[in-house]
Amino acid sequence: MIQFCGRVNTEFISGPQVFDRAIGAVREHLDKLMVLYDGQVIGRQLHDLIYETLWAHGFHWTEMDLAEGVGQWPDPVARGIDFCQRYQIDGILAVGGARTLLCAQSIAAAGRFGKRAEGGDPALSIFAIFTLASSGREGALPGFASVGSPELLPRILALDPVFAYTGDRVQVAEEIAGLFCRGLELYFAPGEGAYLQRQLAEGILKTCIHCAGGALRGEERDCSDLLWALGLAVSELPGWGRKLPWGIHSMGRQLCDRFDAPCGAVSAVLAPAWMGYVLRAATLEQFAEYGVHVWRLNRELPKEELARRAIDETQRFFTQVLGLPERLGELGVSGGQLGEMAERAATPALQEGVVPLDAADVLEIYRACL
Repeated sequence: MIQFCGRVNTEFISGPQVFDRAIGAVREHLDKLMVLYDGQVIGRQLHDLIYETLWAHGFHWTEMDLAEGVGQWPDPVARGIDFCQRYQIDGILAVGGARTLLCAQSIAAAGRFGKRAEGGDPALSIFAIFTLASSGREGALPGFASVGSPELLPRILALDPVFAYTGDRVQVAEEIAGLFCRGLELYFAPGEGAYLQRQLAEGILKTCIHCAGGALRGEERDCSDLLWALGLAVSELPGWGRKLPWGIHSMGRQLCDRFDAPCGAVSAVLAPAWMGYVLRAATLEQFAEYGVHVWRLNRELPKEELARRAIDETQRFFTQVLGLPERLGELGVSGGQLGEMAERAATPALQEGVVPLDAADVLEIYRACL
Protein backbone atom coordinates (compact mmCIF):
# COMPACT_ATOMS: atom_id res chain seq x y z
CA MET A 1 0.00 0.00 0.00
CA ILE A 2 1.40 3.38 -1.00
CA GLN A 3 1.33 6.48 1.19
CA PHE A 4 -1.88 8.48 1.07
CA CYS A 5 -3.61 11.39 2.73
CA GLY A 6 -7.38 11.26 2.33
CA ARG A 7 -10.43 13.24 3.33
CA VAL A 8 -14.10 12.65 2.62
CA ASN A 9 -16.15 15.73 3.44
CA THR A 10 -19.47 14.24 2.31
CA GLU A 11 -22.66 14.00 4.33
CA PHE A 12 -24.56 10.87 3.26
CA ILE A 13 -28.33 11.04 3.67
CA SER A 14 -29.87 7.65 2.94
CA GLY A 15 -33.28 6.04 3.15
CA PRO A 16 -36.83 6.42 1.86
CA GLN A 17 -38.34 9.91 1.82
CA VAL A 18 -35.10 11.76 2.68
CA PHE A 19 -35.43 14.05 -0.32
CA ASP A 20 -36.80 17.10 1.52
CA ARG A 21 -34.23 16.72 4.28
CA ALA A 22 -31.40 16.60 1.74
CA ILE A 23 -32.58 19.75 -0.07
CA GLY A 24 -32.94 21.51 3.28
CA ALA A 25 -29.36 20.58 4.13
CA VAL A 26 -28.16 22.01 0.81
CA ARG A 27 -29.92 25.29 1.64
CA GLU A 28 -27.62 25.71 4.64
CA HIS A 29 -24.62 25.97 2.28
CA LEU A 30 -25.76 28.27 -0.53
CA ASP A 31 -28.49 30.31 -2.14
CA LYS A 32 -28.05 30.12 -5.93
CA LEU A 33 -27.45 26.81 -7.64
CA MET A 34 -27.58 25.08 -10.99
CA VAL A 35 -29.54 21.83 -11.24
CA LEU A 36 -27.71 19.47 -13.60
CA TYR A 37 -29.65 16.48 -14.93
CA ASP A 38 -30.58 14.48 -18.01
CA GLY A 39 -34.24 14.96 -18.83
CA GLN A 40 -34.38 11.61 -20.61
CA VAL A 41 -33.36 9.81 -17.43
CA ILE A 42 -34.68 11.37 -14.23
CA GLY A 43 -38.38 11.32 -15.12
CA ARG A 44 -41.11 13.90 -14.75
CA GLN A 45 -42.05 12.92 -11.16
CA LEU A 46 -38.56 13.51 -9.79
CA HIS A 47 -38.09 16.64 -11.92
CA ASP A 48 -41.27 18.21 -10.57
CA LEU A 49 -40.46 17.23 -6.98
CA ILE A 50 -37.03 18.86 -7.23
CA TYR A 51 -38.54 22.18 -8.27
CA GLU A 52 -41.35 22.09 -5.73
CA THR A 53 -38.83 21.42 -2.97
CA LEU A 54 -36.34 24.05 -4.15
CA TRP A 55 -39.16 26.59 -4.26
CA ALA A 56 -40.34 25.62 -0.78
CA HIS A 57 -36.83 26.14 0.64
CA GLY A 58 -36.40 29.55 -1.00
CA PHE A 59 -33.69 28.72 -3.53
CA HIS A 60 -32.73 30.75 -6.58
CA TRP A 61 -31.74 28.36 -9.33
CA THR A 62 -31.28 27.65 -12.99
CA GLU A 63 -31.25 24.30 -14.74
CA MET A 64 -29.09 22.55 -17.29
CA ASP A 65 -30.61 19.56 -19.06
CA LEU A 66 -27.94 17.39 -20.70
CA ALA A 67 -30.59 16.18 -23.14
CA GLU A 68 -30.98 19.69 -24.56
CA GLY A 69 -28.64 22.01 -26.38
CA VAL A 70 -26.49 19.25 -27.87
CA GLY A 71 -26.29 20.93 -31.27
CA GLN A 72 -25.54 24.39 -29.95
CA TRP A 73 -23.30 23.21 -27.10
CA PRO A 74 -21.55 19.94 -28.05
CA ASP A 75 -19.33 20.36 -24.98
CA PRO A 76 -21.46 20.04 -21.80
CA VAL A 77 -18.65 21.29 -19.58
CA ALA A 78 -18.27 24.55 -21.53
CA ARG A 79 -22.04 24.94 -21.47
CA GLY A 80 -22.11 24.40 -17.69
CA ILE A 81 -19.32 26.92 -17.12
CA ASP A 82 -21.23 29.45 -19.23
CA PHE A 83 -24.34 28.90 -17.08
CA CYS A 84 -22.40 29.31 -13.85
CA GLN A 85 -20.74 32.51 -15.01
CA ARG A 86 -23.92 34.01 -16.45
CA TYR A 87 -26.06 33.35 -13.37
CA GLN A 88 -23.33 33.73 -10.69
CA ILE A 89 -23.95 30.22 -9.39
CA ASP A 90 -22.68 29.18 -5.95
CA GLY A 91 -22.98 25.42 -6.44
CA ILE A 92 -24.26 22.53 -8.54
CA LEU A 93 -26.98 20.02 -7.68
CA ALA A 94 -26.33 16.91 -9.79
CA VAL A 95 -29.36 14.65 -10.16
CA GLY A 96 -28.77 11.27 -11.83
CA GLY A 97 -26.15 8.56 -11.91
CA ALA A 98 -22.40 8.63 -11.36
CA ARG A 99 -21.75 10.05 -14.83
CA THR A 100 -23.89 13.11 -14.07
CA LEU A 101 -21.85 13.66 -10.92
CA LEU A 102 -18.59 13.37 -12.86
CA CYS A 103 -19.84 15.89 -15.40
CA ALA A 104 -20.68 18.25 -12.52
CA GLN A 105 -17.17 17.74 -11.14
CA SER A 106 -15.65 18.75 -14.47
CA ILE A 107 -17.70 21.94 -14.44
CA ALA A 108 -16.91 22.68 -10.80
CA ALA A 109 -13.20 22.11 -11.40
CA ALA A 110 -13.14 25.46 -13.23
CA GLY A 111 -13.37 26.93 -9.73
CA ARG A 112 -15.04 30.13 -8.73
CA PHE A 113 -13.74 31.95 -11.78
CA GLY A 114 -10.93 33.96 -10.25
CA LYS A 115 -12.04 33.90 -6.63
CA ARG A 116 -9.27 31.43 -5.71
CA ALA A 117 -6.85 34.38 -5.66
CA GLU A 118 -9.29 36.24 -3.42
CA GLY A 119 -9.32 33.46 -0.84
CA GLY A 120 -12.51 31.78 -2.09
CA ASP A 121 -13.11 28.07 -2.37
CA PRO A 122 -11.12 26.47 -5.21
CA ALA A 123 -14.20 24.87 -6.76
CA LEU A 124 -17.94 25.28 -6.93
CA SER A 125 -19.73 23.28 -4.24
CA ILE A 126 -21.33 20.07 -5.45
CA PHE A 127 -24.40 18.32 -4.08
CA ALA A 128 -25.90 15.17 -5.54
CA ILE A 129 -29.09 13.14 -5.62
CA PHE A 130 -28.31 9.70 -6.99
CA THR A 131 -30.52 7.60 -9.21
CA LEU A 132 -29.83 4.20 -10.75
CA ALA A 133 -30.14 5.40 -14.31
CA SER A 134 -27.80 6.98 -16.79
CA SER A 135 -28.00 7.71 -20.49
CA GLY A 136 -24.21 7.72 -20.83
CA ARG A 137 -24.60 11.05 -22.65
CA GLU A 138 -22.57 12.83 -19.97
CA GLY A 139 -19.42 10.94 -20.86
CA ALA A 140 -19.98 10.61 -24.59
CA LEU A 141 -19.50 14.28 -25.36
CA PRO A 142 -16.18 16.11 -25.69
CA GLY A 143 -14.98 18.14 -22.74
CA PHE A 144 -15.88 15.54 -20.13
CA ALA A 145 -13.01 14.36 -17.95
CA SER A 146 -12.92 12.42 -14.74
CA VAL A 147 -11.64 14.68 -11.96
CA GLY A 148 -10.27 13.30 -8.72
CA SER A 149 -9.99 15.73 -5.78
CA PRO A 150 -11.48 15.84 -2.28
CA GLU A 151 -12.69 19.36 -3.08
CA LEU A 152 -14.83 17.94 -5.88
CA LEU A 153 -16.61 15.30 -3.83
CA PRO A 154 -20.25 16.21 -3.11
CA ARG A 155 -20.83 17.95 0.20
CA ILE A 156 -24.16 16.19 0.49
CA LEU A 157 -25.13 12.95 -1.25
CA ALA A 158 -28.79 11.90 -1.07
CA LEU A 159 -29.53 8.20 -1.57
CA ASP A 160 -33.32 7.88 -1.70
CA PRO A 161 -34.45 4.50 -3.09
CA VAL A 162 -37.91 5.86 -3.83
CA PHE A 163 -36.41 7.75 -6.78
CA ALA A 164 -33.68 5.28 -7.71
CA TYR A 165 -35.54 3.73 -10.64
CA THR A 166 -36.17 6.83 -12.73
CA GLY A 167 -35.07 5.64 -16.17
CA ASP A 168 -35.99 2.63 -18.24
CA ARG A 169 -34.63 -0.85 -17.60
CA VAL A 170 -31.72 -0.48 -20.03
CA GLN A 171 -30.56 2.76 -18.43
CA VAL A 172 -30.64 1.16 -14.97
CA ALA A 173 -28.71 -1.86 -16.30
CA GLU A 174 -26.06 0.45 -17.78
CA GLU A 175 -25.63 2.28 -14.48
CA ILE A 176 -25.20 -1.03 -12.62
CA ALA A 177 -22.67 -2.16 -15.24
CA GLY A 178 -20.73 1.07 -14.79
CA LEU A 179 -20.68 0.55 -11.02
CA PHE A 180 -19.55 -3.06 -11.43
CA CYS A 181 -16.70 -2.01 -13.75
CA ARG A 182 -15.63 0.63 -11.27
CA GLY A 183 -15.56 -2.10 -8.63
CA LEU A 184 -13.49 -4.30 -10.95
CA GLU A 185 -10.88 -1.62 -11.45
CA LEU A 186 -10.71 -1.02 -7.71
CA TYR A 187 -10.44 -4.77 -7.04
CA PHE A 188 -7.66 -5.37 -9.57
CA ALA A 189 -5.67 -2.24 -8.76
CA PRO A 190 -1.97 -3.16 -8.58
CA GLY A 191 0.15 -3.27 -5.45
CA GLU A 192 0.67 -5.31 -2.33
CA GLY A 193 -1.37 -4.96 0.82
CA ALA A 194 -4.43 -2.69 0.91
CA TYR A 195 -6.50 -5.64 2.17
CA LEU A 196 -9.28 -3.43 3.54
CA GLN A 197 -9.60 -1.46 0.30
CA ARG A 198 -9.80 -4.70 -1.69
CA GLN A 199 -12.56 -5.94 0.63
CA LEU A 200 -14.50 -2.73 0.03
CA ALA A 201 -14.17 -3.24 -3.72
CA GLU A 202 -15.27 -6.86 -3.35
CA GLY A 203 -18.31 -5.68 -1.42
CA ILE A 204 -19.27 -3.34 -4.26
CA LEU A 205 -19.00 -6.19 -6.79
CA LYS A 206 -21.02 -8.62 -4.67
CA THR A 207 -23.69 -5.99 -4.03
CA CYS A 208 -24.09 -5.51 -7.78
CA ILE A 209 -24.44 -9.26 -8.30
CA HIS A 210 -26.83 -9.76 -5.39
CA CYS A 211 -29.07 -6.73 -6.01
CA ALA A 212 -29.11 -6.34 -9.80
CA GLY A 213 -32.16 -8.50 -10.45
CA GLY A 214 -34.28 -6.81 -7.81
CA ALA A 215 -33.14 -3.33 -8.82
CA LEU A 216 -34.10 -4.01 -12.45
CA ARG A 217 -37.60 -4.82 -11.15
CA GLY A 218 -37.62 -1.58 -9.14
CA GLU A 219 -37.50 -3.25 -5.72
CA GLU A 220 -36.76 -0.59 -3.13
CA ARG A 221 -34.49 -2.67 -0.88
CA ASP A 222 -32.13 -3.63 -3.69
CA CYS A 223 -32.13 -0.12 -5.11
CA SER A 224 -31.17 1.21 -1.68
CA ASP A 225 -28.20 -1.17 -1.39
CA LEU A 226 -26.96 -0.30 -4.88
CA LEU A 227 -27.26 3.42 -4.22
CA TRP A 228 -25.08 3.03 -1.13
CA ALA A 229 -22.55 0.98 -3.12
CA LEU A 230 -22.52 3.76 -5.72
CA GLY A 231 -21.99 6.37 -3.02
CA LEU A 232 -19.10 4.37 -1.54
CA ALA A 233 -17.51 3.95 -4.97
CA VAL A 234 -17.56 7.65 -5.86
CA SER A 235 -16.26 8.61 -2.40
CA GLU A 236 -12.95 7.09 -3.57
CA LEU A 237 -12.37 5.41 -0.19
CA PRO A 238 -11.79 1.96 -1.76
CA GLY A 239 -9.00 3.44 -3.87
CA TRP A 240 -6.96 5.08 -1.13
CA GLY A 241 -3.38 3.87 -0.88
CA ARG A 242 -3.43 2.31 -4.34
CA LYS A 243 -2.57 3.31 -7.89
CA LEU A 244 -5.70 3.43 -10.04
CA PRO A 245 -4.98 3.50 -13.78
CA TRP A 246 -8.71 3.20 -14.70
CA GLY A 247 -7.87 1.20 -17.83
CA ILE A 248 -11.39 0.04 -18.70
CA HIS A 249 -12.78 3.53 -18.33
CA SER A 250 -9.96 5.09 -20.33
CA MET A 251 -10.51 2.66 -23.20
CA GLY A 252 -14.26 3.05 -23.03
CA ARG A 253 -14.26 6.82 -23.05
CA GLN A 254 -12.62 6.92 -26.47
CA LEU A 255 -15.37 4.74 -27.95
CA CYS A 256 -18.10 6.76 -26.24
CA ASP A 257 -16.63 9.99 -27.60
CA ARG A 258 -16.38 8.68 -31.15
CA PHE A 259 -19.56 6.63 -31.50
CA ASP A 260 -21.88 8.30 -28.96
CA ALA A 261 -22.34 4.94 -27.23
CA PRO A 262 -23.57 4.58 -23.62
CA CYS A 263 -20.64 4.32 -21.25
CA GLY A 264 -21.97 1.54 -19.02
CA ALA A 265 -22.73 -0.72 -21.97
CA VAL A 266 -19.33 -0.06 -23.55
CA SER A 267 -17.57 -0.85 -20.28
CA ALA A 268 -19.56 -4.09 -19.98
CA VAL A 269 -18.21 -5.23 -23.36
CA LEU A 270 -14.63 -4.15 -22.69
CA ALA A 271 -14.27 -5.51 -19.16
CA PRO A 272 -14.29 -9.27 -19.93
CA ALA A 273 -11.95 -8.71 -22.88
CA TRP A 274 -9.57 -6.69 -20.70
CA MET A 275 -9.67 -9.39 -18.02
CA GLY A 276 -8.85 -12.10 -20.53
CA TYR A 277 -6.02 -10.05 -21.99
CA VAL A 278 -4.29 -9.32 -18.67
CA LEU A 279 -4.74 -12.89 -17.38
CA ARG A 280 -1.28 -14.44 -17.26
CA ALA A 281 1.01 -16.16 -14.78
CA ALA A 282 1.62 -13.00 -12.76
CA THR A 283 -2.12 -12.29 -12.34
CA LEU A 284 -3.45 -15.85 -12.17
CA GLU A 285 -3.64 -15.93 -8.38
CA GLN A 286 -5.62 -12.67 -8.22
CA PHE A 287 -8.11 -13.81 -10.85
CA ALA A 288 -8.54 -17.17 -9.13
CA GLU A 289 -9.25 -15.39 -5.83
CA TYR A 290 -11.74 -13.18 -7.65
CA GLY A 291 -13.56 -16.32 -8.79
CA VAL A 292 -13.61 -17.79 -5.30
CA HIS A 293 -14.57 -14.69 -3.30
CA VAL A 294 -16.81 -12.80 -5.73
CA TRP A 295 -18.39 -15.63 -7.72
CA ARG A 296 -18.14 -18.32 -5.01
CA LEU A 297 -16.48 -20.84 -7.27
CA ASN A 298 -15.01 -24.03 -5.82
CA ARG A 299 -11.54 -23.32 -4.45
CA GLU A 300 -10.50 -26.89 -5.24
CA LEU A 301 -10.62 -26.22 -8.97
CA PRO A 302 -7.31 -25.57 -10.79
CA LYS A 303 -6.40 -21.89 -10.69
CA GLU A 304 -6.45 -21.54 -14.47
CA GLU A 305 -9.98 -22.94 -14.58
CA LEU A 306 -11.06 -20.69 -11.71
CA ALA A 307 -9.75 -17.63 -13.51
CA ARG A 308 -11.37 -18.50 -16.83
CA ARG A 309 -14.69 -19.35 -15.24
CA ALA A 310 -14.63 -16.11 -13.25
CA ILE A 311 -14.25 -14.14 -16.49
CA ASP A 312 -17.08 -16.13 -18.05
CA GLU A 313 -19.31 -15.43 -15.04
CA THR A 314 -18.54 -11.73 -15.36
CA GLN A 315 -19.60 -11.71 -19.00
CA ARG A 316 -22.75 -13.69 -18.23
CA PHE A 317 -23.67 -11.14 -15.57
CA PHE A 318 -23.47 -8.33 -18.10
CA THR A 319 -25.28 -10.11 -20.92
CA GLN A 320 -27.78 -12.44 -19.20
CA VAL A 321 -28.59 -10.68 -15.92
CA LEU A 322 -28.31 -7.07 -17.09
CA GLY A 323 -29.25 -7.84 -20.70
CA LEU A 324 -26.51 -5.70 -22.23
CA PRO A 325 -24.79 -6.34 -25.59
CA GLU A 326 -21.83 -8.70 -25.84
CA ARG A 327 -20.07 -7.06 -28.81
CA LEU A 328 -19.15 -3.47 -29.61
CA GLY A 329 -20.76 -3.82 -33.03
CA GLU A 330 -24.16 -4.02 -31.31
CA LEU A 331 -23.47 -0.52 -29.94
CA GLY A 332 -22.65 0.95 -33.34
CA VAL A 333 -18.87 0.71 -32.95
CA SER A 334 -17.01 -0.11 -36.17
CA GLY A 335 -13.40 -0.99 -36.85
CA GLY A 336 -12.50 2.36 -38.36
CA GLN A 337 -10.16 4.65 -36.41
CA LEU A 338 -9.57 2.07 -33.67
CA GLY A 339 -5.84 2.61 -33.94
CA GLU A 340 -6.19 6.34 -33.36
CA MET A 341 -8.52 5.76 -30.40
CA ALA A 342 -6.11 3.20 -28.94
CA GLU A 343 -3.34 5.79 -29.05
CA ARG A 344 -5.47 8.27 -27.13
CA ALA A 345 -6.58 5.65 -24.61
CA ALA A 346 -3.03 4.51 -23.85
CA THR A 347 -2.29 7.14 -21.22
CA PRO A 348 0.83 6.86 -19.04
CA ALA A 349 -1.43 5.63 -16.23
CA LEU A 350 -2.10 2.41 -18.17
CA GLN A 351 1.57 1.55 -17.76
CA GLU A 352 0.92 1.30 -14.02
CA GLY A 353 -1.94 -1.20 -14.24
CA VAL A 354 -1.97 -4.78 -13.01
CA VAL A 355 -0.39 -5.48 -16.42
CA PRO A 356 1.18 -2.50 -18.25
CA LEU A 357 -0.69 -1.70 -21.47
CA ASP A 358 0.36 0.35 -24.48
CA ALA A 359 -1.54 1.40 -27.61
CA ALA A 360 -0.92 -1.95 -29.33
CA ASP A 361 -2.42 -3.78 -26.35
CA VAL A 362 -5.47 -1.51 -26.28
CA LEU A 363 -5.98 -2.07 -30.00
CA GLU A 364 -5.96 -5.84 -29.48
CA ILE A 365 -8.60 -5.50 -26.75
CA TYR A 366 -10.75 -3.33 -29.02
CA ARG A 367 -10.52 -5.84 -31.85
CA ALA A 368 -11.42 -8.73 -29.55
CA CYS A 369 -14.68 -6.94 -28.72
CA LEU A 370 -15.90 -6.27 -32.29
